[in-house]
Amino acid sequence: MSVGAMQEAVISVTDLDGMEIFFRQIAGYETLYKGNADASQQAFWNVPDATISEVLMKNPAVPFGYLRLVKFHGVEQKLIRNGFHAWDTGGLYNLNIRVHDAARKMREMRDAGWMPHSDLHEYNFSSLVMREVMLHGRDGLAITLVERVAPPLEGWNFTEFSHVYNALQTVRDFDASKQFYVDQLGFVATMDAPVMPEADGDNVFGLPHNLAPQVNARLAIFKPPHASHSTVEIIHLDGATGHDFSANAVPPNLGVLLLRFEVENLETYYSQIVYNGIEPHIPPAPVTIEPYGDGKAMSVLSPDGAWLEFIEMPKG
Repeated sequence: MSVGAMQEAVISVTDLDGMEIFFRQIAGYETLYKGNADASQQAFWNVPDATISEVLMKNPAVPFGYLRLVKFHGVEQKLIRNGFHAWDTGGLYNLNIRVHDAARKMREMRDAGWMPHSDLHEYNFSSLVMREVMLHGRDGLAITLVERVAPPLEGWNFTEFSHVYNALQTVRDFDASKQFYVDQLGFVATMDAPVMPEADGDNVFGLPHNLAPQVNARLAIFKPPHASHSTVEIIHLDGATGHDFSANAVPPNLGVLLLRFEVENLETYYSQIVYNGIEPHIPPAPVTIEPYGDGKAMSVLSPDGAWLEFIEMPKG
């Protein structure tokens, strides 16, 4: 029943061709599949009146962490998150991607119409020196560029963008979310710690510098038990509250729609998480996902409405 890497992040967009061009030119991604989703996908997502066009893209060097862009036709849509505030909860907040030069990629993304959420931020994280900047584009999509300044990054293979390796969720109840990932889904906690602003109040969350010291932030990172370079992240900002967009975080709405994880034996994993107290949003069902083929999928919702899919697909 082992859970593997995050196979895909699925993004609902309005301009499919434009987004494909962006990720080819700026990210250096290649297109694996372009066409219409199978009718079984519409049924699984409960959008029977829609047709779905999709593009699957990837970092050429890595067989996971793909990006699937989907466009729904014939149905009404709304933004999952009507803003980019880190203190708003509900669904998935952003995607994290590693880069070698965050300042250069930020300029390239800005020239392509993306807007930085805040200044490029350099900080110390344990023994690491990091640079980060989050930019937002159309349809509520936010991407955080992460650069390891020191020591040099090892074990990652990419030229422009790495694969999608992490997704962040802002949560209302930190302990409930941690229990969901560790005790119920069986993920492994690799970090659980407070996050402090710099002395001058500079921070990666976009909080006003004078207010940041008053917000107690706690962050945790979880990984599937049989995966590396593939994580999910939660953060709770105690002292900064906003809107809850959980109800919007469903197909066919726009933005970071869901994450897909590969599972060796879906039925066994389903039985285990039910035993652990999870009631799946959609129990295991047959679904065809191109270009993988015919398989099975199941979805669960986090306490804050993040849609997670677990898929068992043909090998090879």
